Amino acid sequence: MQQFDDEDMESFKSELELFDKGLHHIMEISGFLLMNMGEAISVAVENTLLSMYAQPLFDITKCEDYELVDSVCMLCDCMEYGSDNLFNNVMPQAGPKFVEMMRYKAPDADGLNFDLL
Repeated sequence: MQQFDDEDMESFKSELELFDKGLHHIMEISGFLLMNMGEAISVAVENTLLSMYAQPLFDITKCEDYELVDSVCMLCDCMEYGSDNLFNNVMPQAGPKFVEMMRYKAPDADGLNFDLL
């Protein structure tokens, strides 16, 4: 059985980075579509993309900051530009998650990390 060494880990991380870059671009495009088509695209975004971007927020301790930022951006776009129904589905969970993330890895004396948001 072959061991997974540091070189393998670096290769894995670079492959993952390429995949994550694609997810970042999808988030940006979705935000643009929501901003310009709001109501018309909200159902499609909710049914196909929302759960994928919400998933990292279930356990923020296992995510990289850039993954959390993409998730937060998607949720913000949904609430700002999406339909009322999309807003009502996202909003109740978004506030507590945003506060949780600000407290996560808190670098200052107040216990908040505003850099993440």
